[in-house]
Formats: sequence, C-alpha cells, structure tokens
Amino acid sequence: KILNGMIERAWVDLDRVLLSCKAFKEMNRETFSQVTTDIARLGSQAANLERKKATANMDIADKNDRFNNLQSELSKKTVQFYTKRAGNRAEMTMRQNELAVFTFILNMTRCRGEDAGVGLMQVHGAGSEAAPVSVCKD
Repeated sequence: KILNGMIERAWVDLDRVLLSCKAFKEMNRETFSQVTTDIARLGSQAANLERKKATANMDIADKNDRFNNLQSELSKKTVQFYTKRAGNRAEMTMRQNELAVFTFILNMTRCRGEDAGVGLMQVHGAGSEAAPVSVCKD
C-alpha cells in the first residue's frame, strides 16, 4: 500500500511536470512563430532599403556626371566668351582710334569765320555739279 501510494504520487507529479512542460512548449512555439515572422519582415524591409540605397547611389552618380559635364561646358563657354570679348574690345579700340583720327581731321579742316557752316563735301560724287564748292580763306 505504501509503495502504491508513492507510485501514485509520482505519477501525479510527473503529469503535473509534463503539463507544465507542454504549456511552456506551446508558449515557446508562439514566441518562436512571432520571432520568425519578425525576422522575415525585417529581412524584407532591409532588402527594400538596400534597393532604395542602390537606386539613390545610382542617381547621385548620374547627377555628379551631369554636374561635371555642365561644369566642363561652362568652362568652354567662359573661354569662348572671353575670347569673343577680347576680339570685341580690340575692334572697339580700333574704331575709337579711327574716330579720334577722323575727328582730328574734321577739326583741322574746319573753316573759321564766315564760312564756318561749310563742311567737307564730295566733289566728284553724285550730284556734285549742282552744289557750290566753298573754299576757306585764311
């Protein structure tokens, strides 16, 4: 009888421990399932972010190439501008010098006194036979 009571209590203790283990295993399986789902979701998010990162890096490289091309074009246009500007300045200087010479000639050949209104005129050009020619008297 004592032996039977001890065995019976041992079976009850074993059943209680088995039920406790089964409950822990079920709870552990739920946690494991949640962790597995979270790992899959995080892996998907990481892959998506890596794709976006690669796309952004390609866009950055493209923009850098475009920037470098535009900067090169700007340098070429700047050189063209300064070259054209130097030519224009040389042309302007030449024309200003010619104007100064022409103004000097006009001032030197200007009539003084009563014939001051008469200027240089074309003698052998079209219509010159009808126009009277004046000569300055010094």
